[in-house]
Amino acid sequence: MYRIALRHWALAQDGVLEIPRLETPLTKADTQAQVDQADEIRKTFFLEGGGNPKHALELYESAGNHGNVKGMVRAAAMWSTGAVSRGPGTTKVRKNVKHAMFWINKALRADPDFPEALNVRGDLWLDSKGKRGKAYKSALDLYTKSAQLGDVDGIFRIGRLWHSQMQAATTRARKRKCCKNAIKELNKAVEGGSAQAASLLGSIYENDGQDDDIAIVTQETEGGDNPVKKATELYWLSMDRGSAQGTNDVAACYEVAYGDVIGNFDLAKELYEQAFKMGHLGAAANLALLYELGGKGCFMDRIDGNEAFKWYNTGHAMGCPVATYYLGSVYDNGSIAERNPGLAERLMVAAIHFAEDSGNDLDIIARANSDLFGIYATKVVMNTEGADQARKEIWNRFGKSSGNSKLAKLRKELATIVSASVDGNHSHADMVSWPIARESAKETLGPRNYEAVMRRAKIILQDIRVRRLKNVEVATDVEYLLHIVGEQGLAKLGLEC
Repeated sequence: MYRIALRHWALAQDGVLEIPRLETPLTKADTQAQVDQADEIRKTFFLEGGGNPKHALELYESAGNHGNVKGMVRAAAMWSTGAVSRGPGTTKVRKNVKHAMFWINKALRADPDFPEALNVRGDLWLDSKGKRGKAYKSALDLYTKSAQLGDVDGIFRIGRLWHSQMQAATTRARKRKCCKNAIKELNKAVEGGSAQAASLLGSIYENDGQDDDIAIVTQETEGGDNPVKKATELYWLSMDRGSAQGTNDVAACYEVAYGDVIGNFDLAKELYEQAFKMGHLGAAANLALLYELGGKGCFMDRIDGNEAFKWYNTGHAMGCPVATYYLGSVYDNGSIAERNPGLAERLMVAAIHFAEDSGNDLDIIARANSDLFGIYATKVVMNTEGADQARKEIWNRFGKSSGNSKLAKLRKELATIVSASVDGNHSHADMVSWPIARESAKETLGPRNYEAVMRRAKIILQDIRVRRLKNVEVATDVEYLLHIVGEQGLAKLGLEC
């Protein structure tokens, strides 16, 4: 052994053999400095000329490789969502759940009681496995442990889980129970200083409180007798605590003159821009809608199609599913840009991918899928250029089996309707097995997805008149929605087909 070592030393002196040199280990102060530097870079992603996400990730991973648990956790968080910057020539970090799991498991081995790690691991359970069964219970256990360690974010996540269960509840008793637990946990988090909890709690009083069953619960809480006032107070509290979501919510109040708030276009614009710079992706879409619709009709003299188009593109470039969907709609209907069905189609597909990557935004997924079906169907029904390719796309997206015979039947029937309706004179509704379609939709989509499609049905049916005036084919959309929710579902919404 001694002779071998001596021989290697001699070769190294002659330059024949290169002996690897170990890196100087980083101190605790060094790794913390790396984490702090990466945190500062992340704050600039949404600013003009923002920092490089890949560099921030490299700093987190370097700190993590030298034993810094916070660096491990934040590397996992970046991998779990991906990241992109507005800076020139920057590199995207694409979402990679495998890498995220590697870093979060390493963090938990190093410190099983690190609250931030417990929260991110819980988020990954929900992201990779859905929100049912073992995944839901595992996430709840992790959040509970974090909360027991005194972490406010853990308490907030428990409240958020109850809120998602409330939205998916299929019985009145279950909905009320989930609402009561959500309000209880979110109030705890608000008292602990959580800005996110204040925003979500405000949304319960504003939006969910319009549901009679939920309103019964909210009215029993402090301030519940005036839910509008309660919601605005919580939004302002969230904004004051530095929340991007809260800032976006306050901007929306100024946009539509919510409650006692006096409408103010300039304040809404300023706050939406601020929320976007703080990292709220949806604020870009809200800004674009503010310019395109004039604050939903409140500021018609401030409509500016060029600004709207700019913000839709900005949101799309940053991976915002809502902005990408609406940009696709712009190219689909030609409202503020020249109509381009091919580009609209690609943007709808991108919106679905963005929505799946950013927490499974079911409303956008339902909207984009519905509009995609309409784009394909219009090509087939009108027998325009690309009709054959549209048939293939319909089959690829809606017709392929995924191991569930009922789902395959549902998708096959959707493809059959459009393929058979080349003349556009009849709906071929007699070819559809409505009970199987509805049963399949509920089983395969789940209650929350099913409700998202129901909401989409209402939006599209209310929009039919406008779309017909613009000479856009809408009959296929109605067929699709009727197929999914059924006549009884539409009747439940108080709508007619």
